Amino acid sequence: MLNDKYAKEMFYKKKELIDSFEEILSPSDIEVFKNSPGLAIGEIAGRDSVAAIIKASEREDIHSILPVAIYTGTLFGDWSVISDTVKHIRSEVKTRYNKEVHNIATLGSPKLWHAVNGRYTKVLSDKFGLSSPCAACHLYFHSVIIPLAKRLNCNLIIAGERESHQGKTKVNQTTVAIDASVLMLKDFGIELILPLRHIEDDKEIVSIIGKEWNDKDQIACVLEGNYKSLNGAVQYEESGSYEYFHCYAVPGIKVIIKGILEGNRLDYTKEMGRVLEKE
Repeated sequence: MLNDKYAKEMFYKKKELIDSFEEILSPSDIEVFKNSPGLAIGEIAGRDSVAAIIKASEREDIHSILPVAIYTGTLFGDWSVISDTVKHIRSEVKTRYNKEVHNIATLGSPKLWHAVNGRYTKVLSDKFGLSSPCAACHLYFHSVIIPLAKRLNCNLIIAGERESHQGKTKVNQTTVAIDASVLMLKDFGIELILPLRHIEDDKEIVSIIGKEWNDKDQIACVLEGNYKSLNGAVQYEESGSYEYFHCYAVPGIKVIIKGILEGNRLDYTKEMGRVLEKE
C-alpha cells in the first residue's frame, strides 16, 4: 500500500487522478483488492463521513474498508487532520467489529469539478434557479470514485450524507440531491451506502464516532456557506433542483464517467455544455 506521505503529497498537488490508478495504489495492492470480497470504499471528508464509515462497518457484507479522500480545487487545510481521522476510524472499526481499514488513498479531478460545478454557474442559475456551485459537489465526490471502484471490483461506497443537520439543509444533501447520487451509482452497479441519511441529531453522530468533534478536525472549503442568506437560511426551489440534477448534472457526469471507463478522455467542460444545449 502506498504510504500516507505520498497520499498527502497527492492531496496538496491536486493532480488529475480519476483513472491513474497506479498513482493511487501499487499494482500489487490493486490485484489484492480486486480479489477481496466485501471490500467497501469509504469517502473521507468531515465528521459525518467518519460516523458513516464506522456505522456501515456493522454490515456483514463489509469485510474491509479502503478510505479515500477526494479533493476539488477549492479545499484547503492541514492534511494531518485527515491522517488522524483515518487512524481513529481504523481503531474504532477494529475494536468494535474486528475489521480492517486500509491505508488512505487520494484522488480527484479539479477539471471535472470545474466543468460540473463552476463553469456554467450563470447558465445554471438562469435555467434551474440554482446559483450555488455546491449543489452537485457531493455528486462529484461519488462520481470520481466510480472508475476506481470498477477497477477494484468493488460495488460498495460509503458516504456521510444527511438530509437534515439539526434541522438545517445543505444544497448538496437535499432529498433530491441524495436520490440523484443513489440512482446514478446504481446505474454503474454500485450501492451508495448512506447509514446516516435520516439521522438529524448531531449528538447521535458524535456518539457513533466515539469522541467529540470540531471544525479543526476537518479540511475546509473556500465556498462554504455561499448559498446561505445573511441570516443563515437556505432557500431553493425543489422543482428546479430536480431538473438541475436529472436534466444536467447526472446525465452529463454519466457520459464523462462512461467515457473514462471505456478509455476515452473527453473534454469535461464541452460535455457538460452539450447537455445544457439540449435543454
